[in-house]
Amino acid sequence: MPYTFGCRSKSRFVPPITKTLNLQKDYLLSGKPVVIKLLPEEGYAGQYECSVNPGTFLITVNYNDEDESKFPARIKAACIALCKEGFRGTFKISCIAGQIVIQRLETKPLIVDEELAKARISLSKIGYEADVSAQEFNDYMTGDIFSEDKTTLQDVLGSEFLMVHEVAEVSELKKMGKVITKRVIVDSPKNVIYTAHFKAMELELDCALQKKDYSWAETRLRQHKSSVLDNDPNLPEGLRPRGNAICEKFCKLLEARTRCLFVSKK
Repeated sequence: MPYTFGCRSKSRFVPPITKTLNLQKDYLLSGKPVVIKLLPEEGYAGQYECSVNPGTFLITVNYNDEDESKFPARIKAACIALCKEGFRGTFKISCIAGQIVIQRLETKPLIVDEELAKARISLSKIGYEADVSAQEFNDYMTGDIFSEDKTTLQDVLGSEFLMVHEVAEVSELKKMGKVITKRVIVDSPKNVIYTAHFKAMELELDCALQKKDYSWAETRLRQHKSSVLDNDPNLPEGLRPRGNAICEKFCKLLEARTRCLFVSKK
């Protein structure tokens, strides 16, 4: 019978599991097992397939014992940590002698292929054809960077417009003759990287406006100004005018769209 529970917990096991998940996000997403040693070693053992849905904050486990108090506390804590960190899907989780092993049953290539297809469709609707493979996308998202950007592969896969942005960025780099490897960002001139970034930002905002997600567009414009134009020490000065132009252009478009939306609702 399915055992369903929420992601609220005061378990002492949740923080150390969460810490390890943060350190090994991409490793877990690739379908490889993540091993976490927890003390003390005593406690209920077992292995279960757990379905995690951070959208509803619910976890479902195929658990045949009617006594839910016997469900392994460490496995429950692992499920809750996964949910809190935004992981979605089915995971095989085992616990023996205090050691937790977590493995995602849906592999990353399948997830990436699905999200890539969605991003290509979104871009094609605004007249842009993207050419990016799953391997190129994975290498780009998990490779070396020179900035302090903390956006993860998991973050991007879970966001329609961030996917559009990153797919466009990779596609632009390829158009400029770059081979996509894990070192393409750090090995390329910053002018090249920021040129691709600005084009991707324009396409992302175009997609957001086309889908009437004005809240997203406004949030991203604020981030563009604050994170890039005002506080990014790596931004080449020669490209600052283009960055400012993006801000001015889309602020005017957003203002016009939202004003029209307001008038139409009167």
